[in-house]
Amino acid sequence: MPEKKVTEQPFLVKANKVLIFSLLVVLALYFGKSIFVPLLAALLLAFMVLGLVKRMDRWKVPEWLSALSGVLLVVFAGIGLFMFFSWQVMQFSEDLPAMEESIEKKKKSINLYIEKTYKVSRREQNNWLDQKTNEALESAQSGIGKFFTATGSVLAALFLIPLFMFFFLLYRRKIKEFIRILQPGRHEKNIEVLKDVSMVGRQYLKGMGIVMLILTVLNSVGFMILGIKFAILLGAMTAVLNIIPYVGVLIGSLLPVSMALVTNDSIWIAVGALSICVFTQFLENNFITPKIVGSSVNVNPFASILALLVGGVIWGLPGMIMAIPAAGIIKVVFDRIKVLEPYGYLLGSEDLPKSHK
Repeated sequence: MPEKKVTEQPFLVKANKVLIFSLLVVLALYFGKSIFVPLLAALLLAFMVLGLVKRMDRWKVPEWLSALSGVLLVVFAGIGLFMFFSWQVMQFSEDLPAMEESIEKKKKSINLYIEKTYKVSRREQNNWLDQKTNEALESAQSGIGKFFTATGSVLAALFLIPLFMFFFLLYRRKIKEFIRILQPGRHEKNIEVLKDVSMVGRQYLKGMGIVMLILTVLNSVGFMILGIKFAILLGAMTAVLNIIPYVGVLIGSLLPVSMALVTNDSIWIAVGALSICVFTQFLENNFITPKIVGSSVNVNPFASILALLVGGVIWGLPGMIMAIPAAGIIKVVFDRIKVLEPYGYLLGSEDLPKSHK
């Protein structure tokens, strides 16, 4: 009996299906933000402590206790970071009056320079500054209102993340069995995909943690040498903002430069602070991150920027933070599925797909 020929769908039909499916996924992620953000964050954090949980299982520790230990490790680390930043911010607030006095002196010097150079009276300058200040205060008030409106959802997310983490770690064997039952003939390959996804998330998060620690030390030491106040706080904030690719580096460098301008009379201190940020960023891009993080997230720069923009549009700041590891996970899945392998090749930085080498 002659075999039936499988008629291939026209390109436009396949493209329309991909487009419709992508649109539905984006809409689901956008409107389901309150669920998917803590879910993805919990999954990534669960990947990070998975090695510890597996080791505890080999020590015959009960599954619920090993899962709980992994969650508590992350929770206590988060509490420690929060206490550190709170302590630094309290010290910063104690020095605010002296900083306000310094800002006022610099403001008078700038007013005098503008009056002499551009013939603009101080009254006109103050009127313009008052107008802009009022506009900024109105924007800040609306922003504060939005912040307090979103506080409930933020607190809910902070509660859901460790809860989801616990269930991911507790039911990991059940998830494997679900995959085996779902596709009996392909379950081994699907398990391999799951292991690769876990490895990507774990390597990326652990690597970025080490990178942030190194950047904190480098930045803090550099700012201390320059004599910039709150060097440790500024160094840590600059390193943490480095999580946000491309944008975070720019925002992070503005913090020490602004502090140097406010608390020092010499502009060269601010130039030195900017030079330290540029130098540490050069080291991070060319030596630190490639050595520590390596190719765990093998996504090319164009795909990284695109993932960053899409993540920001859909989920805001959390989307920008999780965009790169999410793109790396998507690439791993695409590379393992024959039909989607070209898309994985498009996202990655390798020369050819594995099956075409």
